[in-house]
Amino acid sequence: MSYMWEGDGYQFCYSLVVLMQRVYTVCISLSVRKTMSVMDKQGQALIDSFVVEHRAIQRLLDEAMYEGIGSARCKTKLYKAKQLILSHLKKEDELLYPVLMEHHFSELAEGYAQDMLSISKDALTFFDKFENGEYDNQIMEFAKALGNIIGVLGHRIQTEEVMLYKRYIECIEKASPN
Repeated sequence: MSYMWEGDGYQFCYSLVVLMQRVYTVCISLSVRKTMSVMDKQGQALIDSFVVEHRAIQRLLDEAMYEGIGSARCKTKLYKAKQLILSHLKKEDELLYPVLMEHHFSELAEGYAQDMLSISKDALTFFDKFENGEYDNQIMEFAKALGNIIGVLGHRIQTEEVMLYKRYIECIEKASPN
């Protein structure tokens, strides 16, 4: 997006409005964070880190699909995605689910954990097949399998960010001494 004067000024005005909206959003975010307790800030920071990891996982998988099965870049991106997925799951298991279980969201947490077991099993099967060379001469099978993983993980990420993380923040807010 350009912040330079273009044409009749429409682009300049539009860019200025967008910039002002971003500044306003940052100011609101900062003012909200000022009123948050240390515990709330740590909880929000954890969720923020999960969201950043989600975007990185999605980006790596999309880039791997773009690079294609035969390239070294594809292999590198899939390896990084696998490692990031595993570390992300471990972090959720250690830091997210116990808080939800402790604060009467055990049914929700157990449901998400069980769902993730199935998804991670499928994802790890895909990564194992890829690492063992089972897709080497099967470009369509690779594309189909990777597309499936991208879709399933994308749906899971969306539901986590909309439902699960919201509940986590509620738990942190309830536990926080104000």
